[in-house]
Amino acid sequence: MHLDPRDLFDWVRPLRRLASLRLVGRRQVTGIALLTVLAVLFESFSIALLIPVLDYIQADGDVAGLAAEGWLWATLVDGANWLDVPITLASLLLGIFVLVCLRQVTAYARTVYLATVRQRLGQRMSVSLFSSVLASSSQYIRNFNGGSFVFLLGQQVQSANALVYSFANLASLAVTFLAYGAVTFAVAPLPALSGLILGAFALLAASYYVRRARSISRRLVVGGEAWTSFAAERWRAWRLLKMGGMLEREEAEADRLAGRICGLSIGLARVMGRLELALSLFILGAILAALYGAVEFLTVSVSVVTVFVLVALRLAPLLRQFANLRQSIAVQGANLDRMITAFEECRAARERDDGTTEMPSLRRGITFRGVHFAYGDGSIPALNGVDAHIPAGRMTAIVGPSGSGKSTMVDLILRLLSTTSGDILMDDVPIGEIRLRALRGRIALVMQDPILFDASIAENVRYLRQSASLDQVREACRRAHAGEFVEAMPEGYDTVIGEGGTRLSGGQRQRLIIAQALLADPEILILDEPTSALDFESERKVQEVLEALARERTVTIIVISHRPSTVVRADHMIVLNDGHVAETGPPDRLRESNGWFAAMMRLPEDHAPGGSSTPAGALPEKEVAS
Repeated sequence: MHLDPRDLFDWVRPLRRLASLRLVGRRQVTGIALLTVLAVLFESFSIALLIPVLDYIQADGDVAGLAAEGWLWATLVDGANWLDVPITLASLLLGIFVLVCLRQVTAYARTVYLATVRQRLGQRMSVSLFSSVLASSSQYIRNFNGGSFVFLLGQQVQSANALVYSFANLASLAVTFLAYGAVTFAVAPLPALSGLILGAFALLAASYYVRRARSISRRLVVGGEAWTSFAAERWRAWRLLKMGGMLEREEAEADRLAGRICGLSIGLARVMGRLELALSLFILGAILAALYGAVEFLTVSVSVVTVFVLVALRLAPLLRQFANLRQSIAVQGANLDRMITAFEECRAARERDDGTTEMPSLRRGITFRGVHFAYGDGSIPALNGVDAHIPAGRMTAIVGPSGSGKSTMVDLILRLLSTTSGDILMDDVPIGEIRLRALRGRIALVMQDPILFDASIAENVRYLRQSASLDQVREACRRAHAGEFVEAMPEGYDTVIGEGGTRLSGGQRQRLIIAQALLADPEILILDEPTSALDFESERKVQEVLEALARERTVTIIVISHRPSTVVRADHMIVLNDGHVAETGPPDRLRESNGWFAAMMRLPEDHAPGGSSTPAGALPEKEVAS
């Protein structure tokens, strides 16, 4: 067993890491420290006052004789004369009672204040981490596992937050040791010195177990994150598990991951149990040895021996608690390290907003000029010199084989991605000069997989415009052809639709999302495969909404779709292939050409290229990130 005196201060690094977050102010630290010191002082004084009580009983109340024998009684008599209080057995016992009461009151105040600081710190940690992750760049968020995100906000934040409680208790123990040490040194210096040396050796020996606990805790963090990610992914894929008969295999994998956590947890408990056993035996032996030496070799009174034993019995469990706290700090420190790493990654990947101007009202449209974009380190090209124009107040369809760069174009318009080179203009204003909030506040996005929350229909529809009235919600639903089915529900707009809108059909979910977008009153409406998963009737209703919007000429509509019936109603077409603009123009003109769009229009509706297939005679497809 390697012993290193520096291990006694292994708690310093987690303390510095916690302080670096700047989530606990000086006022809170001062309040906790003040209440801790007062509680310990009141307790130590009440214990020290037992010596005069025992001396008073032994001397049959001879106060003058006791004052002449020692400094403690002389000081006590001077204090009683100054307060004009007679020294009797009743007054001494009353003094102990008052000190104990004061100790309990300050301990209660400390407990409540510490709990308040800890819970508010946990709230700030959770909210700060939540906003930091979501304020990061889209590429960072795509690489951030959803299960890891939930585990980070839950268990790891709470564990890191528990460090405040651990450090507060560590400080309380330190003050307690100092106070009781002062008392014992005052009445019995040699036994106190021997106890101090033995206690330091015990804590140093415990460092071996603390290092073991820290190592296991780091593996527990990794295992817990893997388990949460696994559970979240399988929950989302429950239909696939059932239909594919994969339950037994996934159950075996779950057993493996949970078994790993179980084994590590048992190992951690075993380490802590061994520490408890070793310390208990060592402390008991040290107390008995010190007591034997004080009685056999030193001239110590019965009252001093009694107080020494009381102090030793009081400090013995605190010494074990100190060692256990160091283990807890090692465990919680591993979670704190993961949380701070996430903060640092989010800070480095924070979404940049260098814009200074407002979003202009589109009169001409959106223009791409020589736009290049590549994913990763630039080795996966998605757009190569795209020149295109999306006219304002018209419906533009962006089509092409899978992987041709359609979704990348949309993400660049939303500034979820930034161009590698080239310019995107809103009328004549470079998109990078527009403030992000101003840009995205004028754009609404309807995705292929609608994002709905476990809330009422009205709450979901007004998500992008919280101030909207119920009449405005109804009007948006009417325009999206959703009002009829909503009002047919027993609770109407107050109907809770379940997580992801599971209580609605696919077409109903899609129309609610369109209603949400319409209520936001956008200047640009982007629809990414809005009808790909819908039946004929649902698709027809969505198309009617798009046709009505197109006739109004007040919204610039961008549609990505593989369905001819959806894109044929567009005013303008952009055909992408291999990151280039292959064709552009009105649908009627492109239909007469011999390009990809004409080949798509010749296919039956059910065979329109929605995946990797390419129409016969059309442009070849290349695997490119879209």
